Amino acid sequence: MTSAPPRSGSSRGFAHGLLLGPGLLLGFLAVVGCGDGDPDEVAHTDAANAPPRDTAAISTDSIPAGFTDGALRRWRTARDALVGARSILGIGDYEAGPAVFGEISDAKIDQTGNILILDGQEARVSLFDSVGGHVGSFGGIGEGPEELREPRSFALVGEDRIAVPVPGRIKVFRPEEGRWRLDDIMELSMVANHACSTSDNRIFVSAWQMESNTVVHEIASAGILSTFGTGHQSDDWLLQLQLSDGRIACLDHLAGLAHAFTHTSRIRLFSLDGSLLWVAALADHIPIEITSTTGSVSMRIPEEYDILAAIHGTPTGHIVLQYSHRRAGIDTHLRTYLVDAATGGGALISSDLPSIKFIGREGYIATFSDPYPRIEVRVVEWGDSAVGRQS
Repeated sequence: MTSAPPRSGSSRGFAHGLLLGPGLLLGFLAVVGCGDGDPDEVAHTDAANAPPRDTAAISTDSIPAGFTDGALRRWRTARDALVGARSILGIGDYEAGPAVFGEISDAKIDQTGNILILDGQEARVSLFDSVGGHVGSFGGIGEGPEELREPRSFALVGEDRIAVPVPGRIKVFRPEEGRWRLDDIMELSMVANHACSTSDNRIFVSAWQMESNTVVHEIASAGILSTFGTGHQSDDWLLQLQLSDGRIACLDHLAGLAHAFTHTSRIRLFSLDGSLLWVAALADHIPIEITSTTGSVSMRIPEEYDILAAIHGTPTGHIVLQYSHRRAGIDTHLRTYLVDAATGGGALISSDLPSIKFIGREGYIATFSDPYPRIEVRVVEWGDSAVGRQS
């Protein structure tokens, strides 16, 4: 049983049924293929995908190495601000009403202080005001113009638009006459897993494009404006599809874009024209062991492994990374790292912070699933280290 690549334009139909999450596609890869051929090759350690020699280190030390005095002072200030944030608002319930969520997949605060929450299970985006009052919602499971299918994230575009990636397209919504209406549909030949927007309203998505083996794309109504960021290098398209999955963060203060792979330790910073600025890697990352032969892909779940959970820019010139660390017999926990966006160097700052869905000028949104899905808005005192705006 061998795996043949989908024809150009047909990969969307194959992929959107699989990319519901890392677990589902990994399960598929575990049973795909029984081909003969080359000896098994551990995909995450092969030479073609090894980090370059000048890769910056993101360590488990309490203090990152190699920073100047000023950079270290700013890093410590940002770390203390994140760890010391205080909760000022909670949204989420377990009985009935618009604050009952099935799965909080994404959340953001817009420029006026409103809070938007994407319920991936219900395929619905709900809007709350700055004190938690429900304002409205849109979406719902379906194929209709204003319905959503398998949404995993969204991006705020300007003051009044919301871009939601769904399989094969991006749907853009705008408020009109007291409700959210479909404003635009951007067609794609790939599955956009994650999106972000810049301060000048440019939309970027993370998605693997097979023809170019790239993972970052600028999208507009006219289609793909640019594409960059090499994906996983392999002769097997299934392996590329899986190991090219990732997330992005738009960094306004640097006019750049950070990309991190879901299943490997590499993080990269690009300028918005696609130039690679640096590559960094986690020192303690434990990957899932994915191997391949000619025409076949398989995987093995080790006792411990890490999967990317979030990537965000901060107003301080840093990048926040969260990885879900899973170990047999022990509850999953998040490791949070703080990276200097100028150099790529950084360190672990906490194994206790909750899942962060959004970081902005005033604070961040933390999400919880136990005992029921809910969010907390937490205020962050960035101090003198704040240098710009993050959207």
